[in-house]
Amino acid sequence: MSRATKAARCAAVARIASRITVATTPLVTALVILAPSAAAQNLSTRPQPTPFTVGPGILNRDDVVRAMIREYPTALRDAGIGGTVRIYFFIDAGGAVGNILVDQSSGNEALDQAALDVAAVYRFSPARDGDTPVPVWVSFPITFQVR
Repeated sequence: MSRATKAARCAAVARIASRITVATTPLVTALVILAPSAAAQNLSTRPQPTPFTVGPGILNRDDVVRAMIREYPTALRDAGIGGTVRIYFFIDAGGAVGNILVDQSSGNEALDQAALDVAAVYRFSPARDGDTPVPVWVSFPITFQVR
């Protein structure tokens, strides 16, 4: 490898290293790589690490429970078939759900769709980084089971 090639690689690594921030809090350790146009990028388009010290809180648990009962596919419930779908939620700095995606499928398309329908009902308090409300991606399970 030539001296010029080595110098170019070192310069490239230095540029990338200057855009890396490690945020460590009592609750969260996150590695965030800031792209040159990070301010222009829309965080809600795909799950990505988002640092926060206080996670979002669910504000409407009763509505979510009612939605789970309503959305559980009748044929699957009657057959005793359940499952868990892990859902990604993008929660904006105001606490509104801006995007929902399946993180991990249950293996059953009808349950996955029911979980997405239930996810649309959730309302959250905003996540915070210190005292500042911040947009975040979180992932948690929605489980359908016959009791």
